[in-house]
Amino acid sequence: MAPTTLRGEPDVAASIAIGKLMPGAVHPSLIMISEDGGSGGCAQIDVGMPGRAGYRSVRLSADKSDRGTLCEVDPASLEWPRDLTGHHRPEFVLRDTRFACRFTSCAGTWYPPRVVALARGQGVDVSNDPALAPLYRADMVKARYACEHDEKEAQGACAGYAADASRLGRLAEAWRVIGAQMRRGCRVPFSDVCPDIDRIPASFPAELAASLEKAGFR
Repeated sequence: MAPTTLRGEPDVAASIAIGKLMPGAVHPSLIMISEDGGSGGCAQIDVGMPGRAGYRSVRLSADKSDRGTLCEVDPASLEWPRDLTGHHRPEFVLRDTRFACRFTSCAGTWYPPRVVALARGQGVDVSNDPALAPLYRADMVKARYACEHDEKEAQGACAGYAADASRLGRLAEAWRVIGAQMRRGCRVPFSDVCPDIDRIPASFPAELAASLEKAGFR
């Protein structure tokens, strides 16, 4: 088969994995992750995949705005892509960074799953596919627990919980839970002084609703 060249852009390190993108594939593919460094954990993911005329290279992208750079990518924990939706295509489980540093400090951000498929030679965000419901249910349980129990910057987990619930058609339930957290006020008991970091701000629900709508959650 005709070869291709992957041109990564590593500022810190590059990770390489080789395997078959689909179980029935005849030839293996190569995935190269070029790490940018920095606190955002940003990277480029390049895939060398076989086609009819030979190998071709594809840079994974969730949408046009990311310009082929995806953040919160940990090469050590990134799973090999697999067919999660039953559409016979490789699908990457990434982290949704659209609320990064939005409602809390960057460290307090909750990152729900985001699934990007390789389809027709390009990355396609397929996160709204109903077949992914188990993925969001699992993350929603963890996010809701953190929303209800984190003492500091709980709104980060609450935002992630609402995003997961929205994928599952359960956003009304999430608003009730978030409303209960708002009514708690200070989340650190027996304190005469309550710093802002220990309470969910009154502006949070309106800001979250606008952000969910802008990000296309349903």
